[in-house]
Amino acid sequence: LSGDPITISESEHQDAFLMSGTTITGISEAWLADRGASAENPVWVKLVIPKTVTAIGDKAFLGGDNGNQAYQIAEVDFSGATSLTEIGEQAFLRRSEMTGSVDLSKTPITTLDDFAFQECTGITAVSLPATLKNIGSQVFGYDSAITSVILAEGMTTLGFSMFRDTT
Repeated sequence: LSGDPITISESEHQDAFLMSGTTITGISEAWLADRGASAENPVWVKLVIPKTVTAIGDKAFLGGDNGNQAYQIAEVDFSGATSLTEIGEQAFLRRSEMTGSVDLSKTPITTLDDFAFQECTGITAVSLPATLKNIGSQVFGYDSAITSVILAEGMTTLGFSMFRDTT
């Protein structure tokens, strides 16, 4: 992989993201094919989660051997995701290529399901809002590069082994 990532922005999310109502369920195979992406020739993408999205579905961006290998996620921008309330089980599981911060502090998110960001070994920082109430098991488990976690004032519960085997 080389070059700058392709940004899936607010203006083109309807062509790029697979949607079920206001839930993202993945990236369109047709959109990827139009960019020459395949398992042998994956493309870098930067995901910008739009303000109209309320959830990211289970396994939406699953990585590893069981995930879509036609793309690699450079980063995810949640800053405009002002309607996002849930990130599903294994939504970003095994996306070790993701780097930087998972900043959910500007979202109204209430639920992070089991293993949502597990084995995302390039993530270095996490910021969570006070609206977060339902936190699954090992949400950030095995994310070995995390060196900073910011929990909003008022958070009272962390999920079972939420940060298992992180630094």
